[in-house]
Amino acid sequence: MGIGYILAFNSKPLLLTGTFAILVLNFIFRYIPVGIQSGVALLNQVDPAIEEAAYTLGADDRTVFTKITLPLIVPAFFSALVYSFVRAMTAISAAIFLVSANWNLMTVQILSQTDSGRLSEACAFSVVLILLILSFVLIVKLFLKNKISLSNSNFASE
Repeated sequence: MGIGYILAFNSKPLLLTGTFAILVLNFIFRYIPVGIQSGVALLNQVDPAIEEAAYTLGADDRTVFTKITLPLIVPAFFSALVYSFVRAMTAISAAIFLVSANWNLMTVQILSQTDSGRLSEACAFSVVLILLILSFVLIVKLFLKNKISLSNSNFASE
């Protein structure tokens, strides 16, 4: 994958080789299908009668989406976001080809420290990486929990 991205984005008009954008694009296009499939699977499980009942009670499209559909798909969104983030943070296969001197990923640094025999530094980088991932997961979880509780309290007041 990494070599393919280098070959595809190594000439104008899309000269991205050696930039941070090529890393981000690689991670987005590589892991976004998992999130889409997760959302589609969850939407297929939602009973259409729930939305039909909301329309019968006078709700418009925006209200049905924000008050009914969106809270139902938040778990799938959260799991897909966490999966994509963790995979992007720990990916090394394509990233090792895309990293330039300006952008050094932590996973590549862990690999180079291990290859050099500096296992204590590699372990330290690994602990930092784990703490970054855990803090991201907790922040997203708190953010989504607050959004759901605000949405439910607004729904109850209407």
